[in-house]
Parts: sequence; C-alpha cells; structure tokens
Amino acid sequence: MEVRNETLMGTTSIVTDLKQYSLPIGPWLTLPEVKDGKYWMGGKLDFGDIEEKYNLVFTTYGKVAMAYNPSLLNPSRAREMSYWDLAGTEFKGKIVMNDPRGAGPGQATALFYYMEPKLGKNFLKALAANELVFSRDDRQILEWISRGKYVAALGHSDLMVNELQRAGVPNINSQPVLKEGTFAPNGFGSIIILDNTPHPAAARVYTNWLLSRDGQIAWSKATNQPSRRVDLPGDIADTEIMLKPGISYLLTYKEEIVLKRAEVLEAIYEIFGRN
Repeated sequence: MEVRNETLMGTTSIVTDLKQYSLPIGPWLTLPEVKDGKYWMGGKLDFGDIEEKYNLVFTTYGKVAMAYNPSLLNPSRAREMSYWDLAGTEFKGKIVMNDPRGAGPGQATALFYYMEPKLGKNFLKALAANELVFSRDDRQILEWISRGKYVAALGHSDLMVNELQRAGVPNINSQPVLKEGTFAPNGFGSIIILDNTPHPAAARVYTNWLLSRDGQIAWSKATNQPSRRVDLPGDIADTEIMLKPGISYLLTYKEEIVLKRAEVLEAIYEIFGRN
C-alpha cells in the first residue's frame, strides 16, 4: 500500500479496507471553524464509520433519480412518477441503466433500490422483467436518451448531463427525485488519517485547511459537488444535487449500508446474471 499522510476517497474502500489502519480524526482537528458544529449540516461533523470517529465525510449530494427525453416523457409526468412506474408496460424496453454488475453509479443505484423498503429486491426483479438495457458508457447512455432510443436512464452520470446540456445537446432532462426518494452518496468527499503517517505536521495542516471554509470552497469548485459546510456560497456547486428539505435520502456512504454491498451484489447477479 502506498504510504500517505491522509486519504481522500469514498467510504466503501475506507470502511472495508482502511479503517483498521486509521486514527481517530478528532485530535487532528485544531481550527475552531472546523470543529464547531454550527458550520456543518445537522449541527455536527458527519462520519461514515459506525464509531463516528475515523472517516469524516465532508461532501454529501443527492443522486439524480432519472435522466429522460422530454420529447418522449412529459416533464410534468416525470415529476409525479414513482420508481414502480418504470417497471410498468409503458416503459418496457425503454430504459437504459449504467450496468450495476460492476462497481460504479449503476451498482450504487441498485444498492438504493435494494435497501429502500418501498422498492427492494422485488423492484429489481420487476425492472429486469421489463427488458432493462445496460451500458457502461455514460456518454453513450445520455446520447441514446437525447436521440430518443430510450426514454429514461438510471444510474447515469449527473455531471455529464450538465456537461452535455451546457454544450447544447438537446432532449436531456433530469428528474432529481421520484416519489420514494433517492440516495445520497459522498463521492470522494471523505478523509481518514492513516496510522504511522510519515509527516504528521503536514497531515494536520492539510486536513484543517481542507475542512476550512476556504478549503471547502476550493473543493466544491474543483469537483462541482456541494460541501456539508453551511457557510459556503450557494452557487459554487451543482445546485440540482444539493440536499433539499422534505426529501427522503438513503445515506449510502454509512458503514452499515456499505457492509450490505456483498449481499446486494449477490442479488444483482441472481437477477441480472454475471457480466
């Protein structure tokens, strides 16, 4: 393993592989603006690990539920839809999804479907029976939507939707949430301090800068993902994926959910076959 002072990544690898090599992060936080809960969503620092002391999460965003072609699906209809509508005959053979059998946003989306009590394994089976199509090429998925080959896309790249829209590609809309809610991943927005770090002073300085207001502004501008800090300008990240009140979000970066991935993957293989 490469020796680093600290590691930034999603929580899956951290809680399954690296937590045993990490130190409690609290003693490394020295800036008052970093430690004070009033600067963070929910009034406190957020963690991916069950113990809430190793894996500090500083980015959380709402995964867009669906991309669709507005020439084929009326936006007012899209806003009222349930996920179960996608399993109906109206959408048979008309939905493309990022392949959930490999790591990535498709698998994370399938994890949400499996864990959401109003959907579950039966919903995955219903999607499979509705002639769901897979692709691992995010650009291809969204170009298919734009050209009208498919009506809707699941598990797609939210950032690529924005990129194509800015480039003037027509007929790609996003529906941020459907009736049952959506999930909230953290992307690469979490940090741990590795044990036996070779440069502890540098690790302390970098960690505190990263979690400061200036550091989080720089992070959000670079990644287009919203910070969990509440004192940042509202226009530096993609506003569509910012967490919103009144919406049910499954926090898929939490350790208790991450540890369900093996179970979910077996269900995916059972329903869709192995790739």
